[in-house]
Amino acid sequence: MVLLADLDTEIIQQLRAAADAGDINTAIGVFAAAQGISTHDATAWLQSTAASKRLPGADVARIVLTRYGL
Repeated sequence: MVLLADLDTEIIQQLRAAADAGDINTAIGVFAAAQGISTHDATAWLQSTAASKRLPGADVARIVLTRYGL
């Protein structure tokens, strides 16, 4: 039973990480297009904003996606 629970936890963590990465990548593209900047600059903005607000990057990405109606 413990092995199955561990496997379930690992699968959930992998799915969450994949969803987070997808949201981050989408937000970078959306923000870059909306601001007329490069994706490199959008990535730097997302990372610095997350750090300054002490939030995970995925949370900042979801805020961006919500702001732009996605």
